[in-house]
Amino acid sequence: MSKKGRNETNKSWFGAAFGLIFVIAGLWAAHISAGKIIVGYLSSANWVEVPARIHELKLVRKHGETMTYSIKSNYSYQYQNNTYNSSRVGLSSGSDNLGDYWQQLHRKLKSRQSNNNAIALVNPDDPSEALLDRTFRWEAVIFGSMFLALFGGFGAFFTWLSLRDSPSREERLKQELHHGIVSNQKHGSWLLGGFGAIFFIMGSGISALAVPDALHNRDYPVLLVLVFALVGAGIMAYAFKCNRAYHKHGPTPLFLDPQLPGIGGQLGGTFEINMPATNIQVGHNTLQAKLCCIKKTRSKNSTYRTILWHEETSVYLRQTANGYQAQFVFNIPDTCQPTDDLSRSASINWEVVVKGDHGPDEFERSWQVEIVEDTARSDSAIVIPANFTKTTEKARAERAKTSALSQITVNEDDEYINVFSKAGRHLGFTIMGFLFGLVFSATGTYTVLDNWWPGYIFLLIGCVIALSSLYSLGKSVEVKIDKQTRVLYTRESWMGMVYAHKQSDVLDPAQFEIKKTSSMQSGSKITEYYALSLATGSKSLRISDGIEGKKEAQALADEIIERVFQDQLFSNAA
Repeated sequence: MSKKGRNETNKSWFGAAFGLIFVIAGLWAAHISAGKIIVGYLSSANWVEVPARIHELKLVRKHGETMTYSIKSNYSYQYQNNTYNSSRVGLSSGSDNLGDYWQQLHRKLKSRQSNNNAIALVNPDDPSEALLDRTFRWEAVIFGSMFLALFGGFGAFFTWLSLRDSPSREERLKQELHHGIVSNQKHGSWLLGGFGAIFFIMGSGISALAVPDALHNRDYPVLLVLVFALVGAGIMAYAFKCNRAYHKHGPTPLFLDPQLPGIGGQLGGTFEINMPATNIQVGHNTLQAKLCCIKKTRSKNSTYRTILWHEETSVYLRQTANGYQAQFVFNIPDTCQPTDDLSRSASINWEVVVKGDHGPDEFERSWQVEIVEDTARSDSAIVIPANFTKTTEKARAERAKTSALSQITVNEDDEYINVFSKAGRHLGFTIMGFLFGLVFSATGTYTVLDNWWPGYIFLLIGCVIALSSLYSLGKSVEVKIDKQTRVLYTRESWMGMVYAHKQSDVLDPAQFEIKKTSSMQSGSKITEYYALSLATGSKSLRISDGIEGKKEAQALADEIIERVFQDQLFSNAA
């Protein structure tokens, strides 16, 4: 059982404190920009107008990333035969560039100063308190309210998430038994839409306040604030699309069999798709289920997901009155770890992901599942028809072969079987690695020059990554296998320059070996790259590398074996 299950609590006081910091920041920003205006406007409703004499009046310009304005003033006035002095100008404090309020107010007060007809508003309860302008600045209030909504709203939501009471493990299992496991997509689109709405509201509000003056003053860099509104609109549009797709296929709660799958046993799953797809033949579809064991490591700024194990299988469909019933079964290896909280910052989680085309529509769902230490190793009662399994395995093997031959060229003539791995097949991956290496190398060089010794480590790692990526980018392997003598010849080149010739006898199909060389992970998707070699005693000859997918690498090996040993295979079959 996980530590979370033993403690029966999900509350995080640290998370609540973190959220409260944002709430306080939002309240403070709203008070400075909007609160003072609102409170000042309401409290000064009954203040008395009296003549005033302006002694000093100056429009203050502050230069920073943008120009901001304020007014510095000093004036005197009389109230009930007493003379007072004040420097307060309006309801706003500080400086800003929201509209042209300060410029217009300066011109108005300058005119009144020249004509000696200035008016001050005086607090009758405290005559030392006065101001020259009581304009209610809507743009400043809106701006402050957006800060309150952004920071305060985020902080309040984060605090609520940190302190809310989650159901106990027993309550959760009971609910999942009757109602199924809720998919991650149920609330994901709403959270994404809310995030986009914040960007859109903030961007639209700031744009409405800043863009007109920016165009008038030809301050075109300010127009970049429009990007926030456009990004927010794009996020909301994508969230709407996801929400529409979610409701189109139905809620799809997942029911497990057994309800608590265990290490070394099976995980079976059933869910309903409420949308008919008339062009799908029952039992045959492109939906693929993936079971992933994921290690999550949390730091101050982010969470890292490392896929420790994963497996894919085809989803079997049965037609129902409302759509389709989808089922799948996985075998969980003994070597995997159960769901567990390893520490405050690390945990083992399991996830089921189903993707594919359901008729004309794309389908995607994911669910968080719990895997336990199961000494009984329970099997699932779900039975997938053998003919479906056989058909899907055959189709998967054909897809793997097609993919392998699209990556690696295999052909033959009267004398040789030719295998060619051209250079630059994974251009994006290698260029990304090369640039990453350059960044590390540059960082290392800069820190070494600054006499920081760990910079040597950065420099070494960066050089290794950059050089290996550059080597992979230009490497090609050409293989020829003599049909008569079964001698394999390899020629390795870099950027067209040959640097190695090797040869060996091919005696047995078991000599062909595949080995994983690298992998790339993005979310729940992991792309693995393999190399195919010919074992020759203590050494091996590289036939091809950078093959995307284990099944594809095995399909390439089977294709070459079939061509090399076709006479032997034919005689054995006879």
